[in-house]
Amino acid sequence: MKKTFLLKVLALIFALCFLTCAFSACKEDNTPDCEALTHEFNNNVCEKCGLEVTSNEYFEFTLLDDNTYAIKPKDVKNLPQDVIIPPVYNGKAVTKIDDGAFSSSNLNSLKITEGITEIGQAAFVLAKIKSLELPQSIQIVGYLAFFSESIPYTEKDGLKYYGNKKNPYLYLIGTTSGDIIEAKIHRNCKIIGDNAFPHCDELISVRFPKGITNIGSRAFYMCGNLASEIEIPNCIIIEEYAFYGCGSIPSVELGEGLTSIGGYAFANCLKLTSIEIPDTVTELENAVFSQCQNLVSVKLSKNLNSIPRSTFAGCYSLKSIVISKEVQTVLSGAFDGCSSLTIYCESKTQPEDWAEDWNPDNRPVVWGYES
Repeated sequence: MKKTFLLKVLALIFALCFLTCAFSACKEDNTPDCEALTHEFNNNVCEKCGLEVTSNEYFEFTLLDDNTYAIKPKDVKNLPQDVIIPPVYNGKAVTKIDDGAFSSSNLNSLKITEGITEIGQAAFVLAKIKSLELPQSIQIVGYLAFFSESIPYTEKDGLKYYGNKKNPYLYLIGTTSGDIIEAKIHRNCKIIGDNAFPHCDELISVRFPKGITNIGSRAFYMCGNLASEIEIPNCIIIEEYAFYGCGSIPSVELGEGLTSIGGYAFANCLKLTSIEIPDTVTELENAVFSQCQNLVSVKLSKNLNSIPRSTFAGCYSLKSIVISKEVQTVLSGAFDGCSSLTIYCESKTQPEDWAEDWNPDNRPVVWGYES
């Protein structure tokens, strides 16, 4: 009987220890569930969710055009060693870490709170931060934002990431080796950073998870042997030079929701034969598809308002293109060198804001085309 009683006591102690550990783990992993503007701060602590933030006295706030604030330290040398970004200032959301904000900083930890959607250019250049936590809300990361070798990262399958406790694979920084052959991007990755795979000459295939929303500048620059079909159905932004010189890419599939494509993003993709730009795209930058010499078929977004300089320059295999009446400007050399092209325009006459040399090779134009 004593033995049975002892076993029951031990079992009870074990159960209590298990529940205590589980509760502690949950509490540690739990992040505040307040949205940015619903926090109620008193002495830098939210009375609703318990989030404790660094005092506003350490920061400068700049009002943005969308009536939210950008934030940066007044002096990175005078910051506390552990910083938590305040998500609200003067009753308005803080949505951006300003350009260069934490460059050359030296911190023990930095937590960027939920609600921050943008990290500015060079925000963490040469920063030394022992622990960095990014929010799931992040959407835009400026060029060279994380140009630093002194911020710890999570590694998986030869790739390096920044993130948070719940999702350490949020932001893909780059590779552990330039000799990578196959890139297995984690399914929870949301953003592929600038220069993630530059000049990875051995890279043949990339698996893109469906959750990718942003592909950074020069992410796959000059990956000449990359032969994967590019399928990014939920991507919102493709930055400049993202796939420049990827001469072996056979096809690109872009999804509804994409809004902009940066300059030279697909330039010199020599095996690309067709492209369909979703109607959600309103903006292209210069020379997006220049020198795609085997590009035969293009479908433009119906909501595109401008065709920039040299967009299709050197695409001498391009047979036809339809330009909607929404296009108000076509800039210089947009179709330079398109020696096989016939252009179909929904406008009955040439709009006055089109450049004089928009069609430098005098390719045939059909005005008043009805698709």
